[in-house]
Amino acid sequence: REIANPKNARVKNIGNVVNGDTPDYAPVVSLDGNSLYFTSRRPWADGSSDQYRDPQLNNYPEDIFVSYTDFEGEWTSPEKLAFCDNQMNEATISVSSDERRIYVYQDVTGGGDIYYSDFATNKFDALEAANYNEMNTENWETHCTITPDGQNVYFVSDRPGGFGGRDIYRLVKLPNGEWSKAMNMGPTINTPYDEDYPYLHPNGRILYFASKGHHSLGGYDIYRSELDTNTKLWAPAVNLGFAINSPDDDVLYVTDMAENVAYFASSRASAKDEITVFKIVPAKERIEN
Repeated sequence: REIANPKNARVKNIGNVVNGDTPDYAPVVSLDGNSLYFTSRRPWADGSSDQYRDPQLNNYPEDIFVSYTDFEGEWTSPEKLAFCDNQMNEATISVSSDERRIYVYQDVTGGGDIYYSDFATNKFDALEAANYNEMNTENWETHCTITPDGQNVYFVSDRPGGFGGRDIYRLVKLPNGEWSKAMNMGPTINTPYDEDYPYLHPNGRILYFASKGHHSLGGYDIYRSELDTNTKLWAPAVNLGFAINSPDDDVLYVTDMAENVAYFASSRASAKDEITVFKIVPAKERIEN
């Protein structure tokens, strides 16, 4: 696909309808490309989150918002999801292919775990801890992505026994309906440094993720690996290169079904290392300011 080649890609800030004056990041796009879920540290309109600012960085708590495309394909004003708590941090992880379940990172226990919310009665319900076997532990679990058929889960953990730092693991649903033990993705994906933010394309064969290893250009870079359907092995990770990656942190890469458009988050062009949502399109497509 053209956007997989940095020479044929254009990167642009998604704009101030989504991005505000506070950090906005962790973009997750729906399968049809018409919904964009993201994390923001913007204040609540009623002022109720003001007293829960981070005492060191003065940031507001993280909340999750969704923006939809209008009839002209433009993003609409973001709406805060119903389960958000003005005292807690909730960060986007991924959304199911039917958009009926959203996965969320939240630190309730002190270690950080993966939660989910199901869409019912025209809103997302209260968060519940993800109950996949061997996913949430006393260690730090930060991110997950799930195949559309629900048979495979890829998630991130800094548990002992990995290659170092945070690694990406896999769970498989067994014929009896139980989940397998957590399997490390191995050295073609994981390194002695941190790997995080996996995104599995809906075709189940392409994995995008961020890593500080694999000879990154600086901080986190975004990588791509493809599954060999014959050997069932993942190919060595490939850096998406300049235009998409930069000397700053570049993370949370997601695409639409056709891989014509992608979104990611980056701290580039920010004196305060604040994360902002960016859009990628083929270079031949003109992007209006």
